[in-house]
Amino acid sequence: MRHRFCMLLSAIISLITLTQCDYVSDSDKFLEQQRPIFPENSKDFGVEVANCINHAIKGFHKSGIDYSNAEVNSDFRHRFYKDYFQNFPNVNTDEGKQIIDHQFSASVHSRGLSNLTDIQLSVIDMIISECAKSVTYDDFYDVICKINAKICESVPDIQQERLYNITSALYYGMREIQRLESNGYIIPTPNREIKSAVAKSRSESGGSVGGTCRTVLATTWAIALGEPSPFGEIVASVITVAVAGVLMYEVLLCPAGSSNGGSSTDDRWNYCQFKFSRCYSPRPDACGTCLQYCMQQGSWPPVSSHACYEKP
Repeated sequence: MRHRFCMLLSAIISLITLTQCDYVSDSDKFLEQQRPIFPENSKDFGVEVANCINHAIKGFHKSGIDYSNAEVNSDFRHRFYKDYFQNFPNVNTDEGKQIIDHQFSASVHSRGLSNLTDIQLSVIDMIISECAKSVTYDDFYDVICKINAKICESVPDIQQERLYNITSALYYGMREIQRLESNGYIIPTPNREIKSAVAKSRSESGGSVGGTCRTVLATTWAIALGEPSPFGEIVASVITVAVAGVLMYEVLLCPAGSSNGGSSTDDRWNYCQFKFSRCYSPRPDACGTCLQYCMQQGSWPPVSSHACYEKP
């Protein structure tokens, strides 16, 4: 199965060398975009995440929700997820928020990290760092295409699915955000407007830029380290609802703290994840230990005691 899938992906890449993507037009003729190839299960996961984003954003508009004056902090995070889960009657609002908090806890990170291989961690680091560098939507999609090729070529079959789930959720989720943004549905926030101005000043191609963040730390790790909720096993539909909410919060609302420490729980999580994504160490499992330290103490531990270095 993997051999046939990789042969298909390689054939498409060889036909379109510059983008390493299948360049086709969407059925609704919204935009012609690079389209990466996914295994069917991962594609279904990404499409469902996009459907949840569409449903929630349009639900916000119907309810008259306005985030234009929001200060993105822990109080706003609580408000956002309350608003978000109210769009999904099959998911209890309080339970949904607890599921997300559970996925971001230090204990879940510790268990999840121990289940990831060095190859998976390397690809996850690539996803986070390369997506953050993208300026236009096309840049972002091109990154996903290239990473998918890397997964197919160098990651053993048994380790691929979780990685494809990440790239699929990011690709289909971001594509839906682009569509909604183009149609005027995206609700502005002060942080997003600032990010938009910075992105536009950096764009030389004049292509679609929008006001979204490109940092996908939270979304990537929520999928990579995902496990059953504190209430036991949860159905796949609830998982996709939760992942879509995390992606919306992170990409549309641009919470502070992705590169600097902060006092709120939300700032701390983003800061620690950013440091972890840049961490390397000669000691086995040292970066995971440093992440736990950071989540508990609110600061990254000293190199002298923990040997957690930052990649250049």
